[in-house]
Amino acid sequence: MATGRTSPRFSKFQIEDSGGTLRDIPISTFGGVGLTYDEVDVSAIQEVVKNFLTGQANFSLTITGPFDNRAATAASASGQAAASYLSGSHTVLSALNGGMTPRAFGVYFGVQADWSTGDPVFGADNCVGVSDYTVDPAAGTYSAKLYHISGGTAPAWGTSAITVA
Repeated sequence: MATGRTSPRFSKFQIEDSGGTLRDIPISTFGGVGLTYDEVDVSAIQEVVKNFLTGQANFSLTITGPFDNRAATAASASGQAAASYLSGSHTVLSALNGGMTPRAFGVYFGVQADWSTGDPVFGADNCVGVSDYTVDPAAGTYSAKLYHISGGTAPAWGTSAITVA
């Protein structure tokens, strides 16, 4: 684990496939990573400044990348670059689209090097579903939305690899 700023080239994305195995898939972009919370106004009329409480968290994540139908391969481990372990985006995501079984996922942020234990990771086991998986054949890209499945584990920030239970 290193400290300091990082570069997007050290980020990687893993998701559990339909067979229950974590896979690295190629990612070009992903939206903001984390939870957003509703603000619940609890102000009394006589207060000068409004007061808020944190409400329920909301999570969704849109990912995009190159359309790829390579075979599924084992996911990278701590200290390994995802590039050597990539599974096809179409191979993994097409089978997950619209499913209601919560899947594990992790967005890994390597700090100044490939991700290793101790660096930031956001995700969880038994957590997300995939919707809106679409392919743009002219650009050779895909897009997919991850969302939290009811009853699944809440995603969170951590520093350990996501595992499938």
